[in-house]
Amino acid sequence: TSNHKGYLWLKRHLEPKYNVHSVICDDIYALHADTTFLPIKPGLLFVCSTRPCIKMDGEKTDKWSYFENRGWKVVDVPEPIVVKRK
Repeated sequence: TSNHKGYLWLKRHLEPKYNVHSVICDDIYALHADTTFLPIKPGLLFVCSTRPCIKMDGEKTDKWSYFENRGWKVVDVPEPIVVKRK
């Protein structure tokens, strides 16, 4: 979700079975999260390097160091392509 109310809804309905985190990225457009970062499997995260993470759970972070510091492999992938429909 790209809004705080959506985050709170997910947290309310998914925790404690799942951990729900607030992620804020440096991007002027609120795109789908999976165009910015995508966990592929435990320990592997694909990220768009032009949209770095700047806050995790309200704390400033250096790009994707939150995940790297927890043993995740972070892989930069190309930006998504926007296709204009006719």
